[in-house]
Amino acid sequence: MSESSSLPYELADVEVDKPLKRPQQIEALLSSGVAWSELAPLVFMGTSDGSLHCFVPANPNGALSFLRWHATYKKLYHASAQFLDAWGVYLTVTDAKLALYTLPLHSNPHVEGGTPSSADDKMVVVLDETKHTQLVAVHDEARVVCVLSKSHTLRVFDWTVNRSLELRAQHELAALLAASSLIAPGVLPVQKMALLGDSHVLLAFKKDWCVVHLDSGTVLEPADEATSPPFTVDTISSVVTLPPRHGRPGHRTLWRDALITCKHHALRIRIVDAPLSAGPRKRVAVDRVVEYNVTPRSATYHHPYVLWDLHDKLAVYNSATMKPVQTLPIKGMYSGGVVPASSMQSRDTANRPWPLAFVSVAAPFSVQVATMTPIATQLRRSLDAGRLEDAVVLTELCPDDASLADDEASALYAAFARDLFRRKQFDAAMTYFRTANVAAIDVLRLFPRDLLPRVGLQAVAEPTNEDAASALDGEDLVHALVALVEFLRQRRESPTAIRFKGAVSGVTIDRELQLIDTVLAKCLVLLTEREGHRDRAQQELLQLVQQENHCDVGETEVFLRAHLAFEALLHFYATRKFHRKALELLDDLERSAIAREAEKPGTTTRLKGLKTPSEYRAMTTAYLRRLGQKKADLVFEFSRRVLQVSPALGLSIFTQRDVRIGKEDIDPVQIVQHLKTCQVDASQAPVVAAGHESQETALPLTESRYLAIEYVTQVVNDTDRRLALPTRLHDDAVYLLLDAIHAYVQQTKHQSASAVTRLTSRVSLQRGHLGQLRRKLLAFLESPRAQYHPERMLSRTPPEMIDERAALLARLGRHHEVLQLYALELRDAALAESYCNRCFEAKQADTSIYSTLLRLYLRPTLPANSGSLSSLSSSPPKPLWQRSTSLHLPAAATKAGASTAGPTLTTTHSVSSEAVAAAVNILNRYAERIDVPTALELLPADVPVASLASFFARVLERQVERHRNGQVKKQLAKIENFRVREKLTVHRKNSVTVWSSHCCEGCGKKLGVGTFVRLPNGGLLHYACQPAP
Repeated sequence: MSESSSLPYELADVEVDKPLKRPQQIEALLSSGVAWSELAPLVFMGTSDGSLHCFVPANPNGALSFLRWHATYKKLYHASAQFLDAWGVYLTVTDAKLALYTLPLHSNPHVEGGTPSSADDKMVVVLDETKHTQLVAVHDEARVVCVLSKSHTLRVFDWTVNRSLELRAQHELAALLAASSLIAPGVLPVQKMALLGDSHVLLAFKKDWCVVHLDSGTVLEPADEATSPPFTVDTISSVVTLPPRHGRPGHRTLWRDALITCKHHALRIRIVDAPLSAGPRKRVAVDRVVEYNVTPRSATYHHPYVLWDLHDKLAVYNSATMKPVQTLPIKGMYSGGVVPASSMQSRDTANRPWPLAFVSVAAPFSVQVATMTPIATQLRRSLDAGRLEDAVVLTELCPDDASLADDEASALYAAFARDLFRRKQFDAAMTYFRTANVAAIDVLRLFPRDLLPRVGLQAVAEPTNEDAASALDGEDLVHALVALVEFLRQRRESPTAIRFKGAVSGVTIDRELQLIDTVLAKCLVLLTEREGHRDRAQQELLQLVQQENHCDVGETEVFLRAHLAFEALLHFYATRKFHRKALELLDDLERSAIAREAEKPGTTTRLKGLKTPSEYRAMTTAYLRRLGQKKADLVFEFSRRVLQVSPALGLSIFTQRDVRIGKEDIDPVQIVQHLKTCQVDASQAPVVAAGHESQETALPLTESRYLAIEYVTQVVNDTDRRLALPTRLHDDAVYLLLDAIHAYVQQTKHQSASAVTRLTSRVSLQRGHLGQLRRKLLAFLESPRAQYHPERMLSRTPPEMIDERAALLARLGRHHEVLQLYALELRDAALAESYCNRCFEAKQADTSIYSTLLRLYLRPTLPANSGSLSSLSSSPPKPLWQRSTSLHLPAAATKAGASTAGPTLTTTHSVSSEAVAAAVNILNRYAERIDVPTALELLPADVPVASLASFFARVLERQVERHRNGQVKKQLAKIENFRVREKLTVHRKNSVTVWSSHCCEGCGKKLGVGTFVRLPNGGLLHYACQPAP
């Protein structure tokens, strides 16, 4: 095939019956596809004097071999004038105002030489608000018009369904550019203007440019410099808009790229999406597309080519690749323009698309037409010549004219992708592999064999392409893997593509998914070993193995182990529910870490992906927390080692559960039984030295029963726990603590006599490990969340453990016995008073508890076994009161009180001055909570009245307060009574007039003369129809 036969244009001369007298005045060549009678398309030549010269084809079939002059329209041309066939109007600027003329011009009466019409008012629209217009930019598909005035005011109009322009926004460029730091001051005025979409406009100055958002009035920022390096801009000669290069085939979009022609190079401006974290959603990307030695005078876009006027020739470039494809010998061209086909003649007699043409006018008045070869023909020629890139570009830019079947298009994209892959353009190659829906196995044949799974896929995987695979090494292999990861990720998210290609290639859907996920995991593991890709690849690998995947288990497991990707392997096991494998892996890693530390003690060097033994134990603990009742055996099996080495960490497996909602957790009874049987390394738990009192209630985890105790107490006090523990476990915790206390006391008895530890009456006085146990027991007994049976515990609590017995009696509500322990046996007035306050404020007892305490002070009756306290405890409390009294009774009064004691009281049971002082103190402090008659009856007769002054003052104040409150309430009640009576009187004065036409709102019948009821809203009802109260 000859070279000329593959060129896109064929140049021919056009005859004109009447040449223009001054052709050098031609500034633009316009055309319109709106037919005049049967003649179309119409060619117009605009001259510098504002005239618009119309030429029509001489042949009715629209051929451009001969043009006949038709008319000249004066004052109708402007440098921004355009024929908008889709809108049915001709847009121009007349008298510095924007004007719209209805097409065709020959039938418009407002045009000189036009035919009169009955709808004159609709044939022309002049916008008065667009005075002093200098530049106009139109986006016909987006139906948007931008108008720039001499005062640098930018107005945005929308073309409505009513065939009128509606103002959308208005911006002052001087203020808009001054507010942006991206544009240097003094760049105005604007030389060129082009719309890149319905909301973005490109403003080209003499040596600078910017893109403005039409709605917000902001200047778009440049894209990342790594993907869009900045370029210097010299003198701008022209600006044309192009369709986006990276659009989807067959997908129409309103976005446009801009081609800025400068003095030495051309730039392509495109709008791109910015990252989500980068603020605005749109940015501007710049690409240097071509460099040249001769500055083009003008540029024209003739889909899908760009035509540059280079003075002595017309250069044709592919608009997508910006590579030259042809040179047309046109010298001294005045102007040129694209001539579209009319709507009536878009196809010829053979139903083929009407050929597109580019008409040029050169000196002296030579008119030539460059007819474009049909796209389908160009495509076939490119395929036959092996120019895959040209064929792909034609298919993408002209999908309707390419006339390729789906299978042919897929084969073309696949062949082009393989060519790009061989040329090391991996990202673009994967894009076309994805567009062609190429099966994943076919793409993987281009990579080394080690990347393919080895199990279950031998029958499917054919030998790889040795030529391409052998050339992949070093950085080329890394870039290829990055591109492959993106290809596989998008393929696994597109199940329709997998289903389609699986049916064609014979691979089942599950096998295809298994292949994709397995290779994707391998690629990500390999990329984690590269410095520049480690973080992102590690994140994506964890994301892959943590979600549902179809990776081959054996292949993935071996590969992850070989590359020390243990964290990913652990998540892979967890996702697949291979919990035993995951726990065995953690156990092996921990033992290996221990062995490494034993070989090199004191070293801190750590291999990639490896951790310390304590970190692996923490990971095991976190893993076991997530397992529920179904995996209880695994939890108990693998928790023993953690409990033995690190008891506190192991205990957290059961106290800090992380089982998801809706999943059954492990039975606490089984947990307690398990903890009782575990072995604990006592050296790992801190031991409290003798004579040292710990303020914490936590026990040293040196025994297995301490584990059970800590588990129950921590879980009971956990307010976030969803389910409560069984009551029997509360009792077991108390039993375990009591047994531990008894065992510890018995253990010290078998030691030397100096080491014997005795129980004290008060917990706060107990030292050492026994004090820890008793504080733990007392805290649990007093906990409001504990649900033990106090009546069972009371019989097993030794009498000398006063605090514990008091807590049990308080839980049973036997406050009298508790106060008897505090006031008579311990003789601690502060403790008894505090207990009364605590019970009263918690509403566990009423004010009678204070009278009970007074009765114990003033009418003491010791229990029968009180004398045995000293025999049970080796350190009985001293008979001294712990409260210092402010009451000083005279000696005579004391003696008199002793001599006047009742005959039933002995000297031991007589009321001491300390008891009277404590009682008086209670009266003075809590006068409002004590029954006055009972208190006066209990007080001895010899108590000085002065000591009770505060008590009587408070009692009298309360009496007076109650009396006055009663008076106030009585008066308020009277006022309320008067108000209610007044309202009743007002309501009784109301009258209701019932007419014979009034009907009941309940049944709808007339009321008549019977009894009726009036509702508060004024409605009337029969007495029998009223609602029940």
